[in-house]
Amino acid sequence: TLANGTGIIINAGSELTFTATSEINSTAGTLGLNAVQNYGTFNMTGGTIGTVGFAVGINNMASGTVTISDGTISSVLGLSNAGTATISGTASITGTGSAGAVNNTGTLTVSDGSITADNTGAAGIVNTGTLELTGSITDIKGDLAAVHSTAGTVTVSGRFAGTGAQEGTAILNDGTSKVTVSAGANINNWNIAVDNHATVVEFN
Repeated sequence: TLANGTGIIINAGSELTFTATSEINSTAGTLGLNAVQNYGTFNMTGGTIGTVGFAVGINNMASGTVTISDGTISSVLGLSNAGTATISGTASITGTGSAGAVNNTGTLTVSDGSITADNTGAAGIVNTGTLELTGSITDIKGDLAAVHSTAGTVTVSGRFAGTGAQEGTAILNDGTSKVTVSAGANINNWNIAVDNHATVVEFN
């Protein structure tokens, strides 16, 4: 267990695996310390990451690779991804801030797991990079939308379902973002599947 403002820095070329007994509680204070600052490879297969204040749970830099398949993250922003990241399995990410639970400016693949941002105006995933929703996803929630994309691309290639009969908006597409729904993909249990304010939405 790491606590009282401490965190982990994973340098380029290094690899760290976070397991079921691992725990970080990082307090931002005035230093803005993130729980995990990753330039290398970070695998989360269990455990708990929590922050207080404005610290980020996992800050994945452009050179970094993050794989989250289990465990719990609760932070003002659970995952900030500028590199390559994968969320799957029983991973649970909660964003307690006003933006969202996950912010993606890199390449993010989501195939399962729970992503929640309940604050007013927040989205489960905020995207300006490359986002692929694959597998069977049934638990991404946000007040504004499950996914809010303002640039980059969003590709739905699997099942993307709301948790209720009519859950709200699945994808809010703004700016220069492009949404592609692949052949065989299924977006269901939403009041609005795609709320499009951008130029391109493709249904194949």
